[in-house]
Amino acid sequence: LGLGGLAMAYSSSSSLTSSTGSTPPSVQQLLATAKNLPPDKAAIAKSLASSQAAAIAKNKTAPSGPVAAAQGRLQTEQETAAAPTQQYDFGLHVGNQPPGLPFESSGKEWETRFQGAVYQVFGGVTTNSAGNPVEAAVLVERDTTAGPVVVGTYSYAPAGTHHLVATSYSGTVLTLGYANGGVAQFNLANDTFTQ
Repeated sequence: LGLGGLAMAYSSSSSLTSSTGSTPPSVQQLLATAKNLPPDKAAIAKSLASSQAAAIAKNKTAPSGPVAAAQGRLQTEQETAAAPTQQYDFGLHVGNQPPGLPFESSGKEWETRFQGAVYQVFGGVTTNSAGNPVEAAVLVERDTTAGPVVVGTYSYAPAGTHHLVATSYSGTVLTLGYANGGVAQFNLANDTFTQ
């Protein structure tokens, strides 16, 4: 045990038993070790045992009943209020796609919610390994707790190698323009284009 470097004071008022009335095995081991140590290190071991018992008791399932249920709801409300919620800028705006994809964005992003998930749709063009434009396309990503996940890149051959530029949206349909003045619509619901 690395008890020598710790400087903790033993609190004799701490309970070393769990809510079930028995001493947890890890606490028992620390207390047994304390018996074979010099007084100063024994105090540290007892303090560690006390901390361990408190941590175990804190993580025990809360007792049932109306009072416990009310306490649980209050704790959940406090934790929810304290947790920061991610803010989304729904609509069309300047967006940044993750780097390293064979896709060049025109700089506009459509951020929307669909079937309970948040999606980012980028207008632009697919690129080859040299970074040159290959085909007009949109890139669709779904937001997750681990970050954006690419759903797919959807090409729009009639636009050739021109960038598709998001111009407006309605429901699940994003309207895009391209260089020769043409217009395409991309439907997020079924990942298809229409003219």
